[in-house]
Amino acid sequence: KGSAFSASETRRNIVVDGISVADMNALVGKTFRLGEALVRGDEICKPCERPSLLSGKPDFAGKFEQSGGLRVEILEDGRIAVGDALVI
Repeated sequence: KGSAFSASETRRNIVVDGISVADMNALVGKTFRLGEALVRGDEICKPCERPSLLSGKPDFAGKFEQSGGLRVEILEDGRIAVGDALVI
């Protein structure tokens, strides 16, 4: 179904494996740690077509329909590294 998007083309700041869309959506309004940072889920971020426009690859929103993301508010900054856990 068309060209695959590289991690940098998805325009995500942080990618978390092992969490379902439902569990991610349930973090809206919740406070949790990601690495050393303390954050609060602010709003669901549905995929848009901006990555398609920037990369020249079609249908980003369709390909990532079930893996949009979550905008968060940073309450306490801290180091986040590959392999860090998301802890509610």
